[in-house]
Amino acid sequence: MNRRMRLAAAVWWCAFGCAPAAWAVDWAVFKPQGYVSDFAGVVDAGGKRQLDAYCAAVEQATGAQIALVTIASLQHEPIEDVTHAIFRAWNLDQKPLDRKPQKNAVMWLVAVENRRDWMEAGPGLATVLTGSEIAAILRQARPALARQQYAQALMAAADEMGTRIAAAQRKTIAVRLPRRARRSLAESIPWLLVAGALLLCFWLFRVLGRPARHIRNAGGFGGGETGGW
Repeated sequence: MNRRMRLAAAVWWCAFGCAPAAWAVDWAVFKPQGYVSDFAGVVDAGGKRQLDAYCAAVEQATGAQIALVTIASLQHEPIEDVTHAIFRAWNLDQKPLDRKPQKNAVMWLVAVENRRDWMEAGPGLATVLTGSEIAAILRQARPALARQQYAQALMAAADEMGTRIAAAQRKTIAVRLPRRARRSLAESIPWLLVAGALLLCFWLFRVLGRPARHIRNAGGFGGGETGGW
């Protein structure tokens, strides 16, 4: 009886306990589609051509390769793990070997359905694209992501990356990306500041209006009222 129970437990473990590992996505099957690998299908053809041309100019000027990747879903995996898996599968993490130069590469991966993104830089760009630099780049790109303007987001990130890499090498990039989409008038107005200014004006109007009434009611006594003192 105990033997049957152990056998049943082993079968159950193979069927269910090992299922997550068996069902895990093999991210190595994703093959690069150029500088822009739009597996999620969210970048228009015109934007992809402009990005490819810009990233090619960056690589020609600096030797650094920019990989821009979109996927539909992370399939319940951490985005940093997915990014690293694709980064390694595409040999972008290549280190010096047999006197060959290391590969200067950076990848920005965007998971559309999960609304997550992650950037990973290879060893050749570790001193240029530091943690603080990457955070600054992502701050420039994420507003466009929030508006689901994926081509504009990729352009913003690519422009920031290319500019920093070229500046570190004192190089000039021959190709320029188009000016980023401007915000609408409603997005450009700082509504919180406007509301705060109106509240301040209302408060000043009430506060400054009080002494005048107190002086009129003081009957000639100097100083007026002292409130709650």
